[in-house]
Amino acid sequence: MASLLTAADRQHSTTQSPQSLSGSCSPRNAASPNANATAAAAATTAGGQTTAGGGGNTAVALNNPTAVKLGVMDVPKALQDGEKFIKWDEDSCNGTPVTLRVDVKGFFLYWVDQNHEMDMLDIATIRDVRTGQYAKKPRDMKLRQIVTMGSQDTLEEKTVTVCYGADFVNVNFINFCCTRKEIARLWCDELIRMAYNLTQLNGPAIMFLQKAYTKLCLQVDKSGKIPVKNIIKTFATNKDDRRRVEKALDVSGLPSGKGDTLALTKFQFEDFFNLYKNLSQRTEVEKVYDELVGTSKRRLMSTSQLVDFLNKTQRDPRLNEILHPYANTARARDLIQEYEPNKFNAQKGQLSFDGFLRYLMSEDNPIMAASKLDLSDDMDQPMAHYFINSSHNTYLTGHQLTGKSSVEIYRQSLLAGCRCVELDFWNGRTEEPVIVHGYTFVPEICAKDVLEAIAETAFKTSEFPVILSFENHCNPRQQ
Repeated sequence: MASLLTAADRQHSTTQSPQSLSGSCSPRNAASPNANATAAAAATTAGGQTTAGGGGNTAVALNNPTAVKLGVMDVPKALQDGEKFIKWDEDSCNGTPVTLRVDVKGFFLYWVDQNHEMDMLDIATIRDVRTGQYAKKPRDMKLRQIVTMGSQDTLEEKTVTVCYGADFVNVNFINFCCTRKEIARLWCDELIRMAYNLTQLNGPAIMFLQKAYTKLCLQVDKSGKIPVKNIIKTFATNKDDRRRVEKALDVSGLPSGKGDTLALTKFQFEDFFNLYKNLSQRTEVEKVYDELVGTSKRRLMSTSQLVDFLNKTQRDPRLNEILHPYANTARARDLIQEYEPNKFNAQKGQLSFDGFLRYLMSEDNPIMAASKLDLSDDMDQPMAHYFINSSHNTYLTGHQLTGKSSVEIYRQSLLAGCRCVELDFWNGRTEEPVIVHGYTFVPEICAKDVLEAIAETAFKTSEFPVILSFENHCNPRQQ
């Protein structure tokens, strides 16, 4: 059994029952409670809404284009300048006024409280951002009063819930409330766009050094200087590492004492890069460089030597010569002009080891070509022609017999690109079906909550169809 939800269907914006989102039950299935069924629900991200849920509760699928983008990160000025929010925590029942900002390169979401204490979150770890119906709401009435401010918009509309974590299961939430729903919507849309920027997630090595440097610059003390202990903490995990970092700081001409600080004007990115070189000792790169330039005293790579390196060492010989032409002298000179820090060398068409290392770490030498990150396959074939990113027993977060089940895991699976999720329907105690791993100790979850989560999340990061795989154990009434 399958039903297809098209863009035209979504334009009507009508409220549907959970069954209509996932395929209505046929008389045959109603008479056979243990029958298995697969329902396919597909939609584009064109205009209109798809809603699901009974009893007046609606779940709205995202109308905006998918959040996954390829391109240079563009951080809106409003997010760089910052906005006043109240950060709240359900466990402590505290609401703290903060100024929320994003750095200019889009690496970190950070906030400063009234005592000038700063905290931050790596945007690459953000898995979802929610506002409105699906944002978290304080259960404690006193906390609700503390965080409510501004216009007459509802608290949910003025709340931004940031979901983050290193994997599907271990996710955490941070909640912020602002004065107007328009502000919440702006931050919600922009943060999830930045979190799923493919260029940012697959950047060159130099970008991740810039990220580490940006973090140090944000973690300044009250005098606006970088504590040296923060630099040591960035690189060191034990005493031996600490001694190596301190030695590298000394070699780089930087203070190395635990209580020392560095003014931002005296610790530019070039100084940080120099510290990285002194710390990492890229001997494997030096070996490649020496093999190319020989043992000359000046150790400078000529333009012709760089051309040979690009064509004979780096180039994949299987590439088509027309689509992927060989590097020439002009290309080599352009690279030298871009990455050689010594302008005298650059004018003579020569590349030092420092310039060679900068090229290898640059966006001109990515591990994967940017074009490969973009969709390049024919997506107009029948569905059976494709491998489909699928999930089995999606509701489980751990052991199949004694673990836990979760509504949230459906959201996380779909956000990660999964296009087929499984729902095992069983009779609920309150005449509402539940999803559970039958005949095990796994706790049950509400089927309606799962369908609403799917409707809200299914097309946030992908516009391709979602297959709902049913295992139907419900009696005719609950079907």
